[in-house]
Amino acid sequence: SFDTFFIDPYGDVMPCNGTKDKEVMGNLNNQSWDELWNSVEAENVRKKVRCCDRDCWMIGSVSPAMHKYIWKPAWWVFTHKVKSIFGGKYSMYENKICREYRDGKVSKDELDKCSTCDKNCIVNNGLSEASKAQLVGKTGEEIVDADIKEQMKE
Repeated sequence: SFDTFFIDPYGDVMPCNGTKDKEVMGNLNNQSWDELWNSVEAENVRKKVRCCDRDCWMIGSVSPAMHKYIWKPAWWVFTHKVKSIFGGKYSMYENKICREYRDGKVSKDELDKCSTCDKNCIVNNGLSEASKAQLVGKTGEEIVDADIKEQMKE
């Protein structure tokens, strides 16, 4: 939300694709880029991002983040290389939410809400009203097919 962002097919601009809830900074169908980027909504999302503890920042912003915070990924790589030399392996329990699930502090539903790939999620959960309106009467496959067709024209 500071130097990178994602835009969904409906114009919603988000700080990343890994937030627990879809954090929308604004919508390019309704706002200019300058209005959106400098809006109160965008600043509110930035405040939330500053406090995010999901440690998934490498998923969508590796290049700028690695240049800005090179020691964080370098340390992760170094420690995991040393672990692998001595027979250690990466564990999903390095992630706080996985440890909390293992320890019974959160439910499976709470864990699933953290996943951006949860196949059991509610399709319209987290979408803006404009995005929801565009989904009416369409399947996900129809939307993707139409998007691909439109891109192929260009």
